[in-house]
This record gives sequence, structure tokens and C-alpha cells, in this order.
Amino acid sequence: IYKRKKDDGTCSYYVNLTINGKRLRKYAGISMSTALHTLKKLEYESLNNDLTVNKCLPYKKVIKMYIEYINGYQISSGHLKLLNSKINKFLNYCSLNGINKLNQISTKDSMEYMNLRSRAVVQVCYNSYKDNIYNKLKPTTLNREISFLKRFFNFCIDMDLIVKNPFRNIKRYK
Repeated sequence: IYKRKKDDGTCSYYVNLTINGKRLRKYAGISMSTALHTLKKLEYESLNNDLTVNKCLPYKKVIKMYIEYINGYQISSGHLKLLNSKINKFLNYCSLNGINKLNQISTKDSMEYMNLRSRAVVQVCYNSYKDNIYNKLKPTTLNREISFLKRFFNFCIDMDLIVKNPFRNIKRYK
């Protein structure tokens, strides 16, 4: 059991279990006693093999849940739009590659996506395409995108939508 403190000072408790070699993180409540009760319940369910992960939610519904969750942290609307667009961009990439469920996304898919993004070019200034002036995305932009996606998939793990974060092993750009 571990706890996380939010910006507003409230604490949330989470349970971290390993069952049959698979890591399971789950929200456990706002008090230690509730967290202990949740842990006991999870241990009982694991003994009876009743632990299942809900993997059937559509992308849009999960993104909406995440945006509502993040909105509780008093983030600006511009930042929320940016988060939404970055997550949608990755999930659209997945859809184009035949990946239609969150639990089908692998580390390989996330690496391929970040390699594609690192090769993407952007216009430097207005009408720069006429002079063939293009730059690649800067490492800070790519690192920020990795950070957004890691947080999104950690949220999905906390909500029992997936078991593993596909961006966990993605290294930052230098």
C-alpha cells in the first residue's frame, strides 16, 4: 500500500500487487483502513481467480474519463486540449495500425510511434514550405509527449483498464 498526495493536500491510497508475475496497481481509497480492506478483498479475489481487468472500453470513453480526472487538478483549458490532442494522435496511430483496444497496445507500438514522431517535420515560420525550411520536433516536445502518454496509461492501469504501461520503457530524448 502506498499513498499519493494531491496538490490540494488530499491523500489517496493505492495497492500494488504482483499476481502470477503480473503487476496490478489499483486505487484503494482515501484512508489507510479503506486501503487495507481493499487489499484484503484483492487478496481474496486473487485466491479465487476472480481478478479480471475491464479491457473493452472504447478509446473515446477512456480519454473522456481521463480528461475529467485531470480536470480535477485545476489545469488550464489549453493544457487539457493539448493533452487530449496528443492522446488522440497516438490512439489514431494505433487505429490505423489495426490496434482497436487499449490492452493490445505494446511497447513496440509505442516505440514505433515515438520513432515516427521524432522523424516528423514542422514548419519553422509562415510560408517556410516555399523555401523548404523544415525542422524536426525538438527533444523537449517529444519528451513532453512521452510524459503525457505515460500519465494517461498509468491512469488506465489505476482504473484497471490495462495491466502494463506501453510507454514505461520509452526513454527520454536528449
